[in-house]
Amino acid sequence: IAYTVTIFKLTNTTIDPYVASISYGCSQVLGAVASSLTIERFGRRPLLWTSSVGMGISHFSLGIFLLLQHLDYDLLAYNWLPMVAMSAFGFAYNTGMGPLVFIIPNELYNPELASACSAITLFLYYSIESLTTKIFPMAIESLGFHMCFFIFVLSCVYIFLLTFILPETKGKSIETIRRELSGSDDNVKCDVTKL
Repeated sequence: IAYTVTIFKLTNTTIDPYVASISYGCSQVLGAVASSLTIERFGRRPLLWTSSVGMGISHFSLGIFLLLQHLDYDLLAYNWLPMVAMSAFGFAYNTGMGPLVFIIPNELYNPELASACSAITLFLYYSIESLTTKIFPMAIESLGFHMCFFIFVLSCVYIFLLTFILPETKGKSIETIRRELSGSDDNVKCDVTKL
């Protein structure tokens, strides 16, 4: 979000960069609302799947637009594409990846270590976010604007693949999640009357 206006300016479209940024912000709000309405209904993994696919398609579309622009194609008829792609990204991110990056780790951590692990997770998350914000202009300069978005697509593919090994935590107790993560047999019954 730090470079939204800059991104829209660099796409050289006729749409005002500030109007496009407002559209992006509105799509983020709509994505957050959609997430709050669907997170308990559909589960975490489906939201991560759709979020990573939506983010990947958005970045790929913008990357193709920027590549064709770099190759001096006339894209005046498609000057709406950067705004739509960025808005779709904002919606997709806030529908799944944005909120779930905080929810899922807390459901997977050992309860005795959850506070420390959450602090470490937040530190790493915001450190990587700050680093990405810092190096984005340098990456544009050295790799090209379009290549940055293709690298983001690879990140989305990685997230999509990662969801296949991520356990679904929706509606499960901490004990059930821990048992699944440790590989214990689900058919083992515990007689709590003898405890």
